[in-house]
Amino acid sequence: MRHTVAKKILVAGAGHGGLIAAALLSKNGYDVTVLERGKKGSVGHDWPVSFDISVLGELNLTLPQSIRLSHCNNMTYVNPRKTIQLTPLIDMPDRFRIEDRELMDVLILNAEKFGAKIIYEVDITGPEVQGNRVVGVSAVKDGENVKYFADLVIDSAGCESPVRSNLPAEMGIEREFCDGQMFYAYRALYERKGKMQPPNAYCLYFFHMNCKGIDSVMTEDDYVDVMIGRFQPADSREINAMLSDLKIDNPHLGKNILRGGETAIIPIRRTLPVFVADGYAAVGDCAGMTNPVFGWGINCALLAGKILAQTVTENKKGDFTVKSLWNYQKKYFYELGSRLAALDKLRQFYYDSEIGDINFLFEKNIISGYELESSADSEFAHIPVLELLGKAIVCSARLPLLIKIIKTARGIKKLEAVSNQIPEKYDRKKVMKWANKYLNT
Repeated sequence: MRHTVAKKILVAGAGHGGLIAAALLSKNGYDVTVLERGKKGSVGHDWPVSFDISVLGELNLTLPQSIRLSHCNNMTYVNPRKTIQLTPLIDMPDRFRIEDRELMDVLILNAEKFGAKIIYEVDITGPEVQGNRVVGVSAVKDGENVKYFADLVIDSAGCESPVRSNLPAEMGIEREFCDGQMFYAYRALYERKGKMQPPNAYCLYFFHMNCKGIDSVMTEDDYVDVMIGRFQPADSREINAMLSDLKIDNPHLGKNILRGGETAIIPIRRTLPVFVADGYAAVGDCAGMTNPVFGWGINCALLAGKILAQTVTENKKGDFTVKSLWNYQKKYFYELGSRLAALDKLRQFYYDSEIGDINFLFEKNIISGYELESSADSEFAHIPVLELLGKAIVCSARLPLLIKIIKTARGIKKLEAVSNQIPEKYDRKKVMKWANKYLNT
């Protein structure tokens, strides 16, 4: 390493991207400490997650043979009226389901192998700021107020990060996500009744029971994985009502919860327009690095962690200024962020749609397997804009819907173009001008 005294780096939260950055930076001689709210051995959700294992090769990671992987089933999309079921044949040979806690354990052990220190049961409360620079975080540990200082803080504390949420406004980083930009997903693994094999192993229900959101039922050999997702938190009464209706279509869905039974918060929005500052860089959910339509984000976070570590180690000055960290943000947008940002237009369209519109789009074959396959085949999806516009003419009987489709299709192309116009170098005036254009496209 270039520095005689190892630069101190704090990773706020043991997120996927933060742990990759921690491992790579520790390997390059940096003094890295990860502060995690959870207890040792229980970091992550108590249910399976989906990710593309091809990324492991890029990160020089190998999963232990003891870890069980299962292929992701093709999704069947169900309209609100349940009159149409679409099952696009999506080729995802590298996308698997893995227990989130097992994946987190692998990432933690990898970081520790290279020298990163993990401190558990630390409740981070906010950033420590001197002037215009982040110099550490404040937290509660063992009932005591403590402060941790570092040369760089990597924020991997999720979409409700107390670090990002309390940054000074002058840094130009969005501190809060708006309504419709967070998805509240209740997840539980229920017992499976009998051996009956359902026609479709993985069903996604749009606007289920006329509620704005997406619900899903995935049938595995020894359990049934249920998600009830809303743009606002669902209470227990609503969850129970949804479960009762899902059992009508899925009689093998049992009553008893085997695992889970909690709500996770997932960002579904375009990536933040600015996620670096002096002494600060956000990664993963904290920076909105997900597929805005489906919420998949593990691969995005892992690759972002790698890009961040590369940017830091390539900085000869080791000053961690916003100008030097801008290379991380720029490269992320070039490689992933621009394409994913365009998908945010579909998320906006869905969020603003009426139930009748969704039924109409399914029943008139405007939304078909092709469009669904294009937006779901990976976290780095594309949208068939010209095909979508060609089908939109069918909506002439619904003029407001036709206008929304045309506006969405045009917006997809425009937003991708604006995303790719990210300034080459950090100039605050130019960056803020671009960020404003990016957010309002």
